[in-house]
Amino acid sequence: MKRPVVGKLLRTIIPGCIPISRERDDTWQQFLCYVDETKVTAILPEGRMKRQNGFDKHGQPMNVRSGIVDILQRLDRGNILFIYSGGLHHIQAPGDKLPKIFKTIKANAEIINLQNYKQQFTQDDYHSFRKSVLEDMDNRLRHKTPK
Repeated sequence: MKRPVVGKLLRTIIPGCIPISRERDDTWQQFLCYVDETKVTAILPEGRMKRQNGFDKHGQPMNVRSGIVDILQRLDRGNILFIYSGGLHHIQAPGDKLPKIFKTIKANAEIINLQNYKQQFTQDDYHSFRKSVLEDMDNRLRHKTPK
């Protein structure tokens, strides 16, 4: 959101967008306070910045971080929007001073009914629910992210 071009674009096309850091800090708690069933929550579940090679800074494939579980536990009904981004690493990779213009941004979107989605997982204990959701989201990320 702080990038001059991409940030302005996101603020323009997604008014009310709440930026959060990649840490479990006060921005995460502020975001969770806004999450409720009357709002559309859109998640880009990849969780980390892709580098130009498509992997994270440690050379690992992208995987989903556990914040999605926090969100699902707050909501029992309504819809959630998952956006599977092909990444912006080809436009402005971490460390690049300026974005490359005239590049195509690719993303796939999926609207999920929360009641139906959560019913497929055992919710008896947090750890099994968390594990099942993260496995499902990693699978969705692998199969639904545009190449």
